[in-house]
Amino acid sequence: MRPEILFPLFKTIDDIKGVGPKTKKWLQLLCNGDKVIDLLFHLPVSIKQRLLYSEQNLLTDNPIIFPAQILTYHIPARKRQPLKILVETDFGEVELVYFNYHLSSFTQKFPEGSKVFVSGVMTQNDGKYTIVHPDFLTFEKEKIPKFEPIYPMIQNIKSGAFSRIIHSILGNIPDLPEWIDDEIIKEKNWPAWKQAFLSLHFPNNSDPVNFNKAKERLAYDELLSGQLALKIIRQCNQKKQGIPCPDLKEINIDLPFQLTKGQEKVLNEISIDLSAPYPMNRLLQGDVGSGKTVVALLSALQGIQSGYQVAIMAPTDILARQHYQKIQKLLFNKDIYVGLLTSKEKGQIRKTLLEQVKSGQINLLIGTHALIEETVQFKNLALAIVDEQHRFGVNQRLNLIKKQKGCNLLVMSATPIPRSLAMTHYGDMEISVLDEKPIGRQEIKTCLMGMDKIVSIIEKIKQTSAQAYWVCPLIEESEKSDLAAVQKRYAFLQKYLGDKVALLHGKMKVEEKNKALEDFKNGIVQVLVSTTVVEVGVDVPNATLMIIEQAERFGLATLHQLRGRVGRGQEKAFCFLLQHLHKLQLYFRLELQHQDLQEFQKHVHKYDQDLSNNGFPVL
Repeated sequence: MRPEILFPLFKTIDDIKGVGPKTKKWLQLLCNGDKVIDLLFHLPVSIKQRLLYSEQNLLTDNPIIFPAQILTYHIPARKRQPLKILVETDFGEVELVYFNYHLSSFTQKFPEGSKVFVSGVMTQNDGKYTIVHPDFLTFEKEKIPKFEPIYPMIQNIKSGAFSRIIHSILGNIPDLPEWIDDEIIKEKNWPAWKQAFLSLHFPNNSDPVNFNKAKERLAYDELLSGQLALKIIRQCNQKKQGIPCPDLKEINIDLPFQLTKGQEKVLNEISIDLSAPYPMNRLLQGDVGSGKTVVALLSALQGIQSGYQVAIMAPTDILARQHYQKIQKLLFNKDIYVGLLTSKEKGQIRKTLLEQVKSGQINLLIGTHALIEETVQFKNLALAIVDEQHRFGVNQRLNLIKKQKGCNLLVMSATPIPRSLAMTHYGDMEISVLDEKPIGRQEIKTCLMGMDKIVSIIEKIKQTSAQAYWVCPLIEESEKSDLAAVQKRYAFLQKYLGDKVALLHGKMKVEEKNKALEDFKNGIVQVLVSTTVVEVGVDVPNATLMIIEQAERFGLATLHQLRGRVGRGQEKAFCFLLQHLHKLQLYFRLELQHQDLQEFQKHVHKYDQDLSNNGFPVL
């Protein structure tokens, strides 16, 4: 289906004269492809401009071209010493210095007394002119290009060899019909498509505007072709047979809060897509705590009221169980059957659950990666919802919607990672944005502190009785790492807060995890010491403090998610980012040596003074 005019561009590298198997291998690696067009689009990053010698441009950042006569060779007495060649010029003597050289190739080709042309960047020290590794030393001035493209290269391909290959294929580039509007071409002063490649690969004038205009032109071509391809993909997607789920408004649930205008807007967008005859493929983007879970549930009800099944996949067991418990409460006394499937459900319980899913008895199935296992078969899955989609791979999402032909897909995330943005920009995915938080949500104040503030934070927790998450990087200490560990921090906090502290991490049994979370939710526990297992989905409205130890060890997305665990109620919330400065590493040793809080505080204060006396700032 490719037009004949494009055939020369899609010839393989094998068809290029002078390219053997070894060169082909390195060209494929360099240009990430094996077609002529792949070589053409390996564009130079800049243009090196060489200036003809004059008194005004002798000492510049550009290489200069000048005539010279070789006077003497200073041959090094030992290996690895530089070769120095003294030459006479119109402006005095110049020393040419070579660190990588083959002596005989110089002395035989350019004997003393030879008149040559030199090109290189000139420097001057103590009145002495020097050029380190001239880029040209030749008898013929014409062989020194005034403008040379600089390519990103690899070790096995030289820039000159690549330029020769490009030169051999440029003659076969077709003159394509112009597809950009004449008004835009004229306004931007862009060259034609073929001329843009010639200007970049073989610049022949000193105007840098031409180089930039050529790159602009090709960048616009790439963006325009991408958008056209995207439009075609979306048109093809709309021709696919989906599973329409009309909004019948048959199921009404009493929410304990009022939906925001943003939630209503997003629900309307999703409802229109679900009612369409083609499959929905939509990303729901919203900040932590913006109410994505409620939107997912109301979207699921539209599929269920149409007589179909819905699946919600979460990345962690904790989050899946929390979704299950929340949705069960909201759907109380409704004729809807909700199931939970994780790796923890085994034996007869799992077997019965799978049978109910296959028969269609379960309308809404919530689970983890267990949902994509081959043993999970749906009767009529119409909508797959993936929560925290950035925690799943592309194939994992595809495996879920492959359970039913034409299945609609809704993915949700609070973290706009590049992959999510790429899916919406370069894929067939639409996007909905929740740009406001539910009514009454308080702003979260974030504070950056040193590790020495642990004592102050403990005192604040004791005085205010505030509920807090305390997050550490590791489960247990390691001799190979200085990262804080939850078990160590849990034991330390117990000494001052007693049984008001609970421990939570991924290696605990399900029953232990559930108890720790329930005690924290019910206010029995004041501080939950945890790893990043609480990063997604854990919802405790009364929690107002988030303490993250060694925050510099976490990625921005993780910090954003952890910060979103607080500020879900009506009280002001705080997030303390404790950074482990190298100057403060002693605090961990002090903490182990002094079990008494007051004595520990005295040593910390003394260490602060020592740091200040030595000029170190103390946070």
